[in-house]
Amino acid sequence: MDKLDQIMTNFMGNFRNVYREAKKQGFWGILKLFWRDLFAGRTTFQWVYTVNSLLGWYQWTKALKKEVA
Repeated sequence: MDKLDQIMTNFMGNFRNVYREAKKQGFWGILKLFWRDLFAGRTTFQWVYTVNSLLGWYQWTKALKKEVA
């Protein structure tokens, strides 16, 4: 039970820190943070994989709708 309490305490502490930073930076700061963390560090292979996955998903949903209709 102590381990669970410690995990929850750490989570709440991290959440409060992120919340404080978000209030300081505002909307554009949060967007910059997401851009840096989610997109800027990607390699070419990861971009190709992501685009290929999205195209495959689009074609699959299109075919599924056609089959159901």
